[in-house]
Amino acid sequence: KGDIIVEDGTNVVRQAVGANNTVLTADSAQTTGIKWAAPYLTRYSAAASANVTMTTAGTWYTGTSVAVAAWTYLITAQITMGKASTTADTVYGRIYNGTAAIASGMGMNSTTNPHANTVSLTTIATFAAGVTLSVQGTASVATALIYAALPTNGQGNNATQITAVALQ
Repeated sequence: KGDIIVEDGTNVVRQAVGANNTVLTADSAQTTGIKWAAPYLTRYSAAASANVTMTTAGTWYTGTSVAVAAWTYLITAQITMGKASTTADTVYGRIYNGTAAIASGMGMNSTTNPHANTVSLTTIATFAAGVTLSVQGTASVATALIYAALPTNGQGNNATQITAVALQ
């Protein structure tokens, strides 16, 4: 039940089924070149700890960042931006790898006071070397904010965050 047939370089042999919650993985130290092992998951995550004032319209500001090793990642981020005034604005968010935006989005804020808009971003990216990933924002008006917590009914500092999960 669940066994597989593999070659060990000389003979065709039986690889017994693994234990529950294990995955088949390559391992050159094994005679057959494979083994059953616990799944490997690496996650990097950070949330903004304080609001960031975007003093200049059109300039990119960092909400929070994570450093990751060389690998392929599923990256998700959200950035909440707004202003405590009745001035409408357009906000832009991006995931930035130090040299280029690898995901981007935008939102519109109304004239209500205060107002906020969350831009959600997702991408898959491969890095040949370690890199710092940032979730960044900019706005069409000066003195807008990147919020660490929602301005109304916030439940902790989770309004702006980034997570990178290493893919197998």
